[in-house]
Amino acid sequence: MKKLILVFGADGYVATSFMKKYSDEYDFLPVLGPSSIGVTSLLCVDMTKKDVDVQMNKVASYVESLGRKINGILFLQGIDPSVGINEIDRDHFIKMMTVNIFGPIAAVRAMAPFYDNDAAISFVSSVSVLKGSYDPSYCCSKTAIQGLIKCVNNNFKYLRANAVMPGLIQGSPVHLGMTSDFVERHLGSMNGSLVRVGDVCSVLRTFIENQSIRETMVPLHRGMRG
Repeated sequence: MKKLILVFGADGYVATSFMKKYSDEYDFLPVLGPSSIGVTSLLCVDMTKKDVDVQMNKVASYVESLGRKINGILFLQGIDPSVGINEIDRDHFIKMMTVNIFGPIAAVRAMAPFYDNDAAISFVSSVSVLKGSYDPSYCCSKTAIQGLIKCVNNNFKYLRANAVMPGLIQGSPVHLGMTSDFVERHLGSMNGSLVRVGDVCSVLRTFIENQSIRETMVPLHRGMRG
């Protein structure tokens, strides 16, 4: 039987790329984001809401109905950086932290009865951990993932939490939404090329398959400078 992988942010660029690339290897349980609520019968969650624990319990109930163990969770949800340090307000900061940190906490504990041994809990952090970001809430929440990984591993001994830290991903909504001069700036600092989504996917697959990898942050930014 194929491994069952729970995918949050399943309507995002990395998620759709991963599920397409590895559809022959894994069974996926996609959980879509808030933009899909009310327009699909698939599972959806809005991690910005106060009832995120209730939403995760509903996902857990669905997992229970499958009668299968979870072999991995991919946390691929997110909010694009959009507000600079001089304009940011408390609401935006809390929203970003909730989506990147508290939402995954709610999910990890809600699924606790259904994990297989050595299930892989995988996050996508960011190169902003190393260099900062235009949006401080984005940088701070992505940096906090490293601490969350340690907390997950300390409290759930049968889980393996890890994260990949990519630079700007070619073809991603963030990339496509940038002005040409900003793209050129990234290309200049990343040795002439952006990160390929397939490379991000292959690292996430390694997290699932390699049972010796635990509490690891993998930088994937083509030697980004500055």
